[in-house]
Amino acid sequence: MNVKWYRGDTLISDQDFTVDSSNYFCDAQIQAYNKVVITIGNMTRPNRFLKIFNISDGLTRQFYNDELENVEIIEQITNNLQALNINESSLVVLPLSNAGVMFQRTLPFSIYRNNVLYGQFYIDTSTSNTRKTIYKLKVSDAIKTLESQAYMGGIYSDITMADLVAEIMGDIPYTLDPVAGAYTISGYLPILDKREALRQVAFCTNCYVNTSRSDRVEIKPLPTTVSRTILPSETLTIDTTQTNIVTKIELSTTTLVTKKRTETDDIFEGKIRNRTTTILFDTPMFGLTITGGTILESNCNYAIIRGDSTTTTLQGKEYQMAEMTESKLNEYAVSTDIEKIESYSTTLTCNEINIIDTLQFVEFQIKSKFKMSTTKVGDLVNLDGDICRVLTLDYDLRQTEIYADAELEAYYG
Repeated sequence: MNVKWYRGDTLISDQDFTVDSSNYFCDAQIQAYNKVVITIGNMTRPNRFLKIFNISDGLTRQFYNDELENVEIIEQITNNLQALNINESSLVVLPLSNAGVMFQRTLPFSIYRNNVLYGQFYIDTSTSNTRKTIYKLKVSDAIKTLESQAYMGGIYSDITMADLVAEIMGDIPYTLDPVAGAYTISGYLPILDKREALRQVAFCTNCYVNTSRSDRVEIKPLPTTVSRTILPSETLTIDTTQTNIVTKIELSTTTLVTKKRTETDDIFEGKIRNRTTTILFDTPMFGLTITGGTILESNCNYAIIRGDSTTTTLQGKEYQMAEMTESKLNEYAVSTDIEKIESYSTTLTCNEINIIDTLQFVEFQIKSKFKMSTTKVGDLVNLDGDICRVLTLDYDLRQTEIYADAELEAYYG
C-alpha cells in the first residue's frame, strides 16, 4: 500500500506500507496536510475483492489493563457551591506499542472499567522517560476547559435557566435537569470566565455541577433522599471532625439600579480609523451613544465599535449598585457559642428558589474509606447512622474492589 500526503498540490510525504491486518494503523506523523491518496497496488492472493469499510483521519488509541498503572481519579464538589470543582485523574501508561502515542495537551481521554465509563478528561500534562516506554499523565474534566473561555455577561430579566446555561456552555456537551431548566433567573453577570459564570447560575438555583461517570457536564439539583446505607462491613475507617459552629449565614445580593440623571460619562475617546475595537467597561453602563463611529454590539459590560477617520467618542451612563443582605441564624447555636458568620454573595436571583433557604449549616465533617459501589459525589448516604453529603471521592480504578477515600459533611437538622 502506498500513501501520499499533499499540502495543496505539493507532495509532502510518500510512504509505502505493508498491510498485514484487516484493521490497520498507518504509523506516520504528518502535519498541515489537506489531501491523502491511498493506492493499493496488489494483494497476496489473487481473485479477491477488496472492500474498505472505514478510513479514519487522525488517531484513536486504546490502552488496556496491562498497559496502565495507578489510575487514580478524584471526583469532588463543594458544599453550598462555593466553588465549581474539577474532577482530575493521574495515571501511568506503559504502552506495548509506541504506534500513535502522541499525548498532546487538551487531547480527549476517556477512562473505562469493565466497559463502564468513569469519566471523560482532557490532558493537562504528560511526561515520559527517555526511551518513551513510560508516560505519566495528569488529566482534568470539561469544567477545567471552561476556565479558559470568557463569558461577556449581561443583564437578565426572567431568562430561563436552560437559555442562560446554553449561552454559557456553547458547544461543550452538557445535560440539564428539565425541572431546573424551567427556572427563571434575573440579575446580571460581569465579564468572567465560563466556569465562574456557570457556578453563579448553579448557586442561585441550588444545583450542582459535575462530570463523574459521564462524558458531559451534568447540571442538576442536589439529591434530597438517601441513596445508600454504607454497611459496617463496607467501611474501613471513619474520622469525624467538629469545628466551631457557624452561628449565622449571610447572603448579599447585588442589583443594578438606573441612575436618575441626564449627564453621560466618556467611556472611550480616540482615533480608531475604520477598525473594529472592543471596549470593556470598568463598571456596568447603559444608554450608550457614539460619535465618529458605529456601535456594532454591546451590553452593560462592553461595546464593539467601529470608528471612522475622525475622533471616535463612546459615552454612557453608569449603573448604580444596590446591595441587599439577608441572614439566617443557626437554631442549634447556644449562647456560649462564639459568633461565626459564613458569608455568600450573588448578582443573580431565581424566582423559584429562595437562595438563603438552601444554604446549610455544617454540623461535622467526616473522612472515611468505604466500598464505593455506585456512590457519586453529591449523594446523600447513611454512614454509621449519620446522613451525610458526599463531597469528594478519591480512588484507584485498578483495585479489584474499589474503596474510595471520601470526604463528607453532615448538616444540622
